[in-house]
Amino acid sequence: MIMKKICYTIDGRLHIVHPVPKANIEKLLGPLTDDEYRNHIYEKSIPTNAKNVREIEDSEIPNNRTFRNAWEYQE
Repeated sequence: MIMKKICYTIDGRLHIVHPVPKANIEKLLGPLTDDEYRNHIYEKSIPTNAKNVREIEDSEIPNNRTFRNAWEYQE
């Protein structure tokens, strides 16, 4: 399973999580279902005070920092 990137905001700042591949986590934890893998990523990577948490495609992430501070959350 290849998981999408996850973005969230805290105090108006956008954060992007690049999940570790499932196979790498399974080397440490043993076999995981896709749901267990997804839950592990969310539990370990997303702070409890995060807002606007959602999965995004690579194409939604700018490939340079030109517009770094221009992102806005769209529902």
